[in-house]
Amino acid sequence: MAADSSYINKGTDVVLVEVDDEAWRLVPEEWPYPRGSIWARVIRNLYKAGAKVIVFDIQFDSPESRSEIYKDLIESTTTEYIINQVPSLSDSTEADNIVKSLPMLIPRHGDDMLGEAVSEAQMFGTTVIMPAKMVTEPTSVPPQYIAYPVKQVMDANPELGLINDQMDLDGFSRRYSLFDIMAHEPNKYYLTLGVKAFKAFYGISDTSKPYFDSDNLTWQYGGYNIKAYGQGNSFLVNYYGPPSGYKIRDQRNLPPWATFPKYSLAYIIDTDDVTLRDPMEDLDWMSQFIPGEVPDWIEAIEDKKERREMMDAMGISSDNDLSNSPFFNKIVVIGTSVEVHHDYKQTPFYNYSGIQQLTPGMETHANAIQTMIDGNYIKVLGGGLTEFFNEYNRYPYSHFILIALLLQAFILLDDAYGISPGKRLFIQCIGTLSLIVLGEIYIENLNISLLGINLELGLWGIPFTIFAVVGIINAFNMIDGINGLCAGFALIALGALQVASGFDVANYSLVIAMGSIIGFLFYNLGFLGTKRRVFLGDNGSTFLGFFVAWTCINYSQSTNELIKPVTCLWIVAIPLLDCLGVMTGRIIKGILPFTAGRDHIHHKLQLLTLSSSRTLMGLLILGLLLAVVGVMLDKSYLSSEISLILFVIFAAIYYVAAL
Repeated sequence: MAADSSYINKGTDVVLVEVDDEAWRLVPEEWPYPRGSIWARVIRNLYKAGAKVIVFDIQFDSPESRSEIYKDLIESTTTEYIINQVPSLSDSTEADNIVKSLPMLIPRHGDDMLGEAVSEAQMFGTTVIMPAKMVTEPTSVPPQYIAYPVKQVMDANPELGLINDQMDLDGFSRRYSLFDIMAHEPNKYYLTLGVKAFKAFYGISDTSKPYFDSDNLTWQYGGYNIKAYGQGNSFLVNYYGPPSGYKIRDQRNLPPWATFPKYSLAYIIDTDDVTLRDPMEDLDWMSQFIPGEVPDWIEAIEDKKERREMMDAMGISSDNDLSNSPFFNKIVVIGTSVEVHHDYKQTPFYNYSGIQQLTPGMETHANAIQTMIDGNYIKVLGGGLTEFFNEYNRYPYSHFILIALLLQAFILLDDAYGISPGKRLFIQCIGTLSLIVLGEIYIENLNISLLGINLELGLWGIPFTIFAVVGIINAFNMIDGINGLCAGFALIALGALQVASGFDVANYSLVIAMGSIIGFLFYNLGFLGTKRRVFLGDNGSTFLGFFVAWTCINYSQSTNELIKPVTCLWIVAIPLLDCLGVMTGRIIKGILPFTAGRDHIHHKLQLLTLSSSRTLMGLLILGLLLAVVGVMLDKSYLSSEISLILFVIFAAIYYVAAL
């Protein structure tokens, strides 16, 4: 909610025009309202009343159905048809005249009339902003496109703003995007509806493009600073109050909350030439704010003093001063609040004053616009670390931390009471599946072609991801037989991921993890004294394995594929090959694969009279060399297939040497 109520005392720059219950009852047309007689009239009345910006939160992305029916009727009606339908007509000339008169008898196409109103408003200095929506269809090429308004409206050259929602996982609307991009146009920003309103209000140039200041976590746009939420392209909306129509349900007859000035669409179209359904409420309300259109009922007041008082009470001066209009120099947001349209959002004011009340979707735009105009951004505790815990980052590490902590809790139970290997494996699978569901990411594409066919896993990628993650978890757990070995391999893997991704420093979690591992190694290897040694244990090795596995998936399955999936094999080569070799050998021998033993690669090297320190150094150097090879192959012109073949060859050599 608003950090400083003084902003409200200044009044708002946004005014709401709603299709509300009053409009539903009084507008002399059925929904969907005709674009010519209703929406075109709304635009004309508002720009004449001084509106600076008109923002529609109602889509016009398909032709008006009733006008299309009329159009088909005109095009399909022939002289012969008229004669056949009207037997009394024997003269084809009369029938032909009827056909020619149809276009004059039937209303013009609503899309044409709406487009003309948009052009007219913009000609007189009022910017009209129409909504567009980014649509994703996996079967289309490209898979993303923009659903624009109809051609007649587009020809009028309105401003366009995206209305794609950005909701939190709990279904609440707290953030507002500045723009969105399509995967096939990564350098093109499609601004959102609220940002386009902000742009029009301040006259920001069309050539201006949002620029991210990573040092201050702000988006700079047209000379204005927009406080970003973490590293993302959104900001937290500072909601100014409950829904404008919010009413406290008690014995008092209190007016609506009126966070923003709110007017029913019925009153916006209520002029001399429109008759509302209820004659008692047909006051020609809007005429008082349109120059030269004082309502007839005011003019009919015979007493001049009384008429003058009435004009003053309604804000009408002798010269009909336009500045008295509630829409003068305002951003007017037009949308719907009737329940049958289901355009409602949960906001931080959902439970205000103990009452659960949804907010019309149009008001999320209004609050976002007013937040930007006032520069009244919410300050978030955590600064640059916000992104680390921000589940909307492309790296969902808030989810990772949650699942990882749950896994740690089960491991502590294992230490205290003992959990069978089967149950431990089951818990790891459930944890990985939970992260797939929460993070909405898994291994879908191996980026490997077989006989020219790209191997797309689809939904099979879910069990494959579980297998891969659980495998790497246990690989890191099993390799933890010498101080520094497991942590050293984790550090190599994370470092290789950073290099391969082009040093993706926006991922704070990776930087923090690498620093933590380095700090741990100082104690684990006794650099600060043998009395101060610490050890990973099952908890530490499981966490590192889980972290490395999930980072590999994030980096290889991101939209722009930071690394190739096969590169992950090279990065975790030694732990992975050791785990597979040991478990396979134990199964062949009839031993349970999770049974403790001294058959790991570091045990075999120690039997060759190599000390623990030499074994550690040798394995880490080998792991580092393999990671370097993997990164070099990743960045080379060689295909993923070549990289996989080379890895298989190395794996064969490794197992031969390890026997």
